[in-house]
Amino acid sequence: MVRLSIRNVEGLTKDERLEITTFQRYLERDFKDLEGMLSRDYIYSPFNFLYRYRGNKNICSDATFVVIDIDHTNISIFDRFENIKSEGLSCILGTTSDTNNMFKYRLLLELDEAVNNIEYRLLVRGIRVNGLVPDMDPVSEKAGGIMYAYKGSTTMSFMADKLCVKDYILEEKESEEYDSDPTHLIENFDEEFNSFSNAQSGRRTKNLLAAGFKMIRGGMSHKQLTTHIYLLNDKMLFPKSKQDVKRRVIDFLEQHRVLT
Repeated sequence: MVRLSIRNVEGLTKDERLEITTFQRYLERDFKDLEGMLSRDYIYSPFNFLYRYRGNKNICSDATFVVIDIDHTNISIFDRFENIKSEGLSCILGTTSDTNNMFKYRLLLELDEAVNNIEYRLLVRGIRVNGLVPDMDPVSEKAGGIMYAYKGSTTMSFMADKLCVKDYILEEKESEEYDSDPTHLIENFDEEFNSFSNAQSGRRTKNLLAAGFKMIRGGMSHKQLTTHIYLLNDKMLFPKSKQDVKRRVIDFLEQHRVLT
């Protein structure tokens, strides 16, 4: 079950919705039921607000799911759906105002524990930094934002595991600036990356991507990143094939490096 604020805005244009500042209801629903909402005219938020008036200062609840805005990407909604499914995570996706644009959409992820508005920001940032959705719009981190759903949108859902908050949420210091000299990471590779090699089958790609984004933030070149991703994979109890590591991890990381 998840909780959310909603308001029916049937027939209103995107510009007309901008003038709305309050929600009608705060309710509880099965996460899977939110797919139906994404294909109808609604505004919504994973938070409750004092007097139903949206805004960061009025947040008066925790969030039980996150909403990620993806506006600029070369990964279609269909490919993203398969990516999230492959991680074994419950998800709901839906296109936005241009219902025919499959490269602009929203992603909803159910959480295994509730987070407050500060934790929400660190969690969404962690989802980006750790490589699950590296191409999200930074506005996704704003807890007090309002999301729009549109009638006729393309939607899809998959029910499996809830996203583990502890796996993705950043510490406050981790969300700050990162070093750009890879010397320390390379010279202390085992110490810096040993924890990433402790992964069961369902988490290997996630751990390798998380390690890869740390390598990129640390300033590693393509050659250095490739070498050390393969080394890290080899340290795992059940390594992935080199072909799979290149396709699912290295190519994805380098694509992100180009996009940013």
